[in-house]
Order: sequence, then C-alpha cells, then structure tokens
Amino acid sequence: MKIKDWSRPTALFLGRFQPWHSGHRAIVDQIFYKNDLTTPTERRTNRASQLVIMVRSPSATDPHTFEQIKEMIVNDINLAYPHAYEVMEVPNITNIFFGRSIGFEMERIYLSDDLEPVENTTTTRVEKQHFNKDFWAGRQ
Repeated sequence: MKIKDWSRPTALFLGRFQPWHSGHRAIVDQIFYKNDLTTPTERRTNRASQLVIMVRSPSATDPHTFEQIKEMIVNDINLAYPHAYEVMEVPNITNIFFGRSIGFEMERIYLSDDLEPVENTTTTRVEKQHFNKDFWAGRQ
C-alpha cells in the first residue's frame, strides 16, 4: 500500500469517494490499464506505474471519515495493485490550477453509463444503489 519509490512516474486520483464504489474502482483499473506494458508504446497514454489516491478531507455532512474511506479503498484494490498505490488525506481542494505545460497531462476517464453520474445530478446509479441499501438496511 505504500509507494516505495517517489521518483517513478505517478498518476494522481483526487476525490471525496463518499463512499468508494465500483465507479471509482473502474477508474483505478483504467489508470493502470492505460500503462499496460503489453500495449504498444505509441498507444499508451499514461506513463505512470503507480498511483496516489488523494481523499479530500470529509466535510461535516459527509457520512464517512477519512479512515473509513481509506479502509474501503485498501480492501478493494490492495489485492490487484499491492505496492503500486498510496492513499492520503488532503485539504478540501476546490480548484486545481496550472500554468504552462510542464510535463503532466490532465485526462478525463469516461466509464459505462451505469458508472457515470445520472443526468442533471452528481450521483451515479451505483451510488444511488449504495445509499438506498444503507438507508433501508434493517428498516423492514
């Protein structure tokens, strides 16, 4: 779970992850897939061989603490990507700025419709299912 060599090319994934779900996992899989060494060099889009997952500090209204989110992430991806990622808490980042191009890319990863946010919302179908299960659990 700890990256051992900070000099290696590294990707960054930033979010709240409230909660961590299959859409987030699909993005992690795509990040590592885009650096698949079996893909010809000219078609590879990601030079990174490791990943830093930055969890935005939870707000007072978020249901999960950083420690809970980190545990969800580790439980989900550790078997597939041991020693290739690190999870860290960061402040409540609201903007990311950069000046001239200095050797990194910003890239949007598009997922299947069930993992993308529902139109006119910021919630994915997977998140709706998760929250619905949590809400109704034990209330029958």
